[in-house]
Amino acid sequence: MKFPKPDLRYLLIFCLLLFVVIVLRTAWMCDDSFITLRTVDNVVHGYGLTWNSDERVQVYTHPLWMMLLTLVYFVTREPFLTTIFLSIIISSAALTLLAFRVSKTIAAACLGVLILALSKSFTDFSTSGLENPLSHLLIALFLIIYLKSQKDLRSLLLLSGLAALGTLTRFDLLLVFAPMLIYRFWQVKSWQAVRTVVAGFVPFILWELFSLFYYGFLFPNTAYAKLSTGIPHLELAMQGLYYLSTAVTHDPIVAVTIIAAIGLGIWRRDEVGRSLASAIVLYLLYVVSIGGCFMAGRYFTVPLFLAVALLSQMEMITQRKCWLPILGVVLVVGMASPYCPLYAGSDFGTDKSKLSYGRGITDERTFYFQQTGFLVDGSLRTKPINSWVDDGLRFRTQGPIYTKKSAVGIVGFYSGPDVHILDIYGLCDPLLARLPALMDVNWRIGHFVRAIPGGYDETLKSHRNLLVDRELIPFYDTLSLIVRGELFDMKRLMAVVRMNLGAYDHFLQNAAPLPLMADLTRISNPLPAGTPWSSAEGIILPTKGVLVNMFMPVRAPFLEIGLNSNDDYALTFLYWPNIVGSVEITAGSNIDKGLIPYRIAVPEEAVRSGYDAIGIQPTRGDKNYALGYILLLDSSFNVIAPPGQIR
Repeated sequence: MKFPKPDLRYLLIFCLLLFVVIVLRTAWMCDDSFITLRTVDNVVHGYGLTWNSDERVQVYTHPLWMMLLTLVYFVTREPFLTTIFLSIIISSAALTLLAFRVSKTIAAACLGVLILALSKSFTDFSTSGLENPLSHLLIALFLIIYLKSQKDLRSLLLLSGLAALGTLTRFDLLLVFAPMLIYRFWQVKSWQAVRTVVAGFVPFILWELFSLFYYGFLFPNTAYAKLSTGIPHLELAMQGLYYLSTAVTHDPIVAVTIIAAIGLGIWRRDEVGRSLASAIVLYLLYVVSIGGCFMAGRYFTVPLFLAVALLSQMEMITQRKCWLPILGVVLVVGMASPYCPLYAGSDFGTDKSKLSYGRGITDERTFYFQQTGFLVDGSLRTKPINSWVDDGLRFRTQGPIYTKKSAVGIVGFYSGPDVHILDIYGLCDPLLARLPALMDVNWRIGHFVRAIPGGYDETLKSHRNLLVDRELIPFYDTLSLIVRGELFDMKRLMAVVRMNLGAYDHFLQNAAPLPLMADLTRISNPLPAGTPWSSAEGIILPTKGVLVNMFMPVRAPFLEIGLNSNDDYALTFLYWPNIVGSVEITAGSNIDKGLIPYRIAVPEEAVRSGYDAIGIQPTRGDKNYALGYILLLDSSFNVIAPPGQIR
């Protein structure tokens, strides 16, 4: 027995309004969104699709979202309210289409909208400034055609076109559309169907051709930065599994809904059930393979939207004996969560104890809301309020300058086009993105720091290649021609072809160390001479060495360091992330006598500037490399206590 439709329509309207109210109440922006907005601002003011205005680098992963923001920003010339209200409008449109065009019944639509409204992940990233709202809208449009249209070439063309637009919103969304597109293609398979799919993907093909011509590469700069990490695939997958597991505590309604949808989709044994379940599973497998994300919940919104769409196709949901118990489960699971968005007040984000989920995964809205929230302390915000805005505005007043930062979004946007900002994570820098990351034993996904090569600061300031590393000089000459040269210069176009075919990759093989990272306090206890190199109290070094982090600058003029006796080592001193000096240590014997102490003088430049990290890399030996300890010494060779971890 089905419910009378008029009764449930009121409930559906209430659920939709509830969603809008929650999203307005929780609206915010993250720092990463301002990375895209700096490109948007440069486009509008005539600097092209650039981030640093003096080089063409694609720092955004969502070309279609960037284009949409650019169109609206061109009219408003205002970043904060523009992005928030555009996100809310698109999110509301996606839910309205899901409720009235995708769901089979009003009863199913009520449950679906309520699930999404009670999901912290979905409501958090219905704003934030990222591309999630546009992803949801395009998936909703795709599902309308997939579920309602005839199995013919016309629908295949529309589905291919929407899949292309979705891929331009996020490249990995192709995994979501692929199972359904393959099903539809198989139903009308022919050479004409192949041409139809290709025709549908013309927008994506055109963008890739433009990207290759304008930027010099097919993929965003961020892709290169995140691929050159050196982290084993298994380790990334374990991090990805942990990311999925955070749904249980961060947003339990996500876990329950996705698991139920996959199970019911397989149980249905029809095209809709299998294709949607396959899309969810494929996307989740991708999330696991890349190690998830540092933003808790960000990658849950797409599979959750698909799961709700799949559940909305179930006939049994419209039956009273099922609908009421399911509604009860949704309300209990959603509202019992301590992070339910219904409970978010104006003081949200003041309690930082709820910020971290471990292993580098954080609740980004908790971190940013008091600074970038729309409704804070009962008042309406019109711009972010934090020190990064102040830093950016100060840089803007100083005229053309160069600076280095880690969080580059907000400070980059408010700095304006005359300030060149070097992103030490490599996401916005073409050279650092292609250098190996420094391997931290406690690495955080999405935050892979690069050591800045000697002379790179001077190179960026002067626009002349002053790099110290001879291997990097010819590589950077070519890279600079690609990102800074005249677009139609034939030498540049040939360099683009050769670079993408890997003709210059060999220059990077020995260009930069890829060390493990360790804490000075972990190795500040001296070990007796002769201690075996494999002692658990020291560190067994990989061939690419270790980076010892001191967490704050020191100016100790001498070091005592315990190293394996029959190996040669190179010590590099860094004032993070710049290299400020180096020393070579040569073994006095070819016989392994265990660890022996070396007392060395720190290079004068490093003492003058200070140094907060030391790289130790083996250069020759029997591969039984080991670091026993490091002591900081003053000019009288007295031991200086290691700095505390104050960062």
